[in-house]
Amino acid sequence: MINLPKVDTLLLKHVNGRLYITLNRPERRNAMNDQMNDELHQMADFLAKSAAIRLVVLQGAGGHFCAGGDIKERKNQTDHAAQHLDPARDRNIRSGQLFKKFFGLPQTLIVVVEGSAMGGGFGLACLADLTLVHRDATLGMPETTLGIAPAQIAPYVVQRIGLTPAKQMALTGERINGDKAYRLGIAQYLADSNEALRDKLESVI
Repeated sequence: MINLPKVDTLLLKHVNGRLYITLNRPERRNAMNDQMNDELHQMADFLAKSAAIRLVVLQGAGGHFCAGGDIKERKNQTDHAAQHLDPARDRNIRSGQLFKKFFGLPQTLIVVVEGSAMGGGFGLACLADLTLVHRDATLGMPETTLGIAPAQIAPYVVQRIGLTPAKQMALTGERINGDKAYRLGIAQYLADSNEALRDKLESVI
């Protein structure tokens, strides 16, 4: 029996050396707000020291993986920030550190993508050791349409699919489906249904 961190925006299940982490803000398509970001940092720090867990499965609740950063929360923070502060700076640093931690986990990291995997969610799909994707999922880097560079996830996207397609996706904000994500090499496994996705996950594990 291991003592898992106490979290509110994540669902945790430990079974036989596996830890299932479910992003649990379905009303926001599991967009990462500051609290979820902090709790994922907490999980990454915990996993870095845990010999009892050999495999991590990262997935989303409510039919979506992760819609990226919580734009609504970020807008409110910007609206209420003092003029001399840059509310994006610390958040961007924390996000970059989070992706680096998950990329360097000692455990095998599997990401399961259904529904939306945008922005940071797309980055997590690209940095995982193994990624499973539903054919009808939607993936992309929409940051450009918001006037933001996808800087924190770009290294992992480039490493996964190469500079030319990564640059094209980043500059145009193109959204791709699971089939194209599989063909690009973002995902190693493709499923046609939710049931097939779960079966494939168990087979891979």
